[in-house]
Amino acid sequence: MFLILLNIIILFFITFSIVKKRLGLLENLFIFMVQELLITSYFAVLYINLKVWEITNSIKLFIIFRLSEFLVIPLLYVMYFNLLAAIQSRFTKSLFTITYIAILYGVEFLLVQGKVIRYNGWDFWHSLLSIAFVLLISSILQFCFRRVLRKEGIGR
Repeated sequence: MFLILLNIIILFFITFSIVKKRLGLLENLFIFMVQELLITSYFAVLYINLKVWEITNSIKLFIIFRLSEFLVIPLLYVMYFNLLAAIQSRFTKSLFTITYIAILYGVEFLLVQGKVIRYNGWDFWHSLLSIAFVLLISSILQFCFRRVLRKEGIGR
């Protein structure tokens, strides 16, 4: 299972490097840093404070958990915002957002199925709601950052 998850992570990085980025470097870095803060805080609260998640004791699987927490999930959010900038229609943006929430939940589902994390009194809809909330916070912060860039004459 370790090799499968590691191969998926490597495949994701290859895909991320190929996809054309629509946002500027500063926006991409800002989104990545915000995601690092939000995701690591979110995971820490769930498995340290609330104890609704239990992380594996296996070193290999723990490395997979950390890679997904620090790299895969934040880069998925960066990719989401870059792809969202290319979409024009509000309806298509809504469908894309719902699809991307499902993809982000799919990453978590892989971690659960791979026995990297285990739920303790946590349901799948809690995760979907949390992912949507993180996405909303990220969108608001990105919008505010974009306004600051425009005021400074850097952004579009």
